[in-house]
Amino acid sequence: MSLTERVAKAVANPASDDAFDAHAELTEVLAGIGMSPDETGGTITFLGADPVVPSTLRLGGAAAIALAAKSAALAKLWRLRGGEGQDIVADLRVAPHRLCPFYDRKWELLNGYPGNAAANASQALGFRFYRTADDRWMMPLNPYPRIKLAAQRLLGVPEDGEAVAAA
Repeated sequence: MSLTERVAKAVANPASDDAFDAHAELTEVLAGIGMSPDETGGTITFLGADPVVPSTLRLGGAAAIALAAKSAALAKLWRLRGGEGQDIVADLRVAPHRLCPFYDRKWELLNGYPGNAAANASQALGFRFYRTADDRWMMPLNPYPRIKLAAQRLLGVPEDGEAVAAA
């Protein structure tokens, strides 16, 4: 089943219980890159249960599995270089921070203050998709002040949606 088909299925049948096997999903993800969980040389543990936020998708599981897969790949590389096996723990309850670090407005700060839409003159370089010249889509997500300024300079545009789209 393609990723598009899996997302369509999840949207049509929203997650409403915790009947979700993160280990099986991780095994499938790792198989896609020719790996298995055993190659970490340690244990892989998932804490919590999904859904952790109201969504048609298992956002906690998706984020935790992505982080665990990345960790598993690094653990394998470490072992190939002579290191010991690594235990990996991913907590589904906090994993959505990986997808949206500002959603609780508590921990992540910009210049000592919580991120705030009022600090942005526009969302031209925010959570917005733009069609590319080759008919694809991209999101120039730059919520941090310095990287946003660097993106504006790179594109040679002001923080204006029409200018960003034209670039």
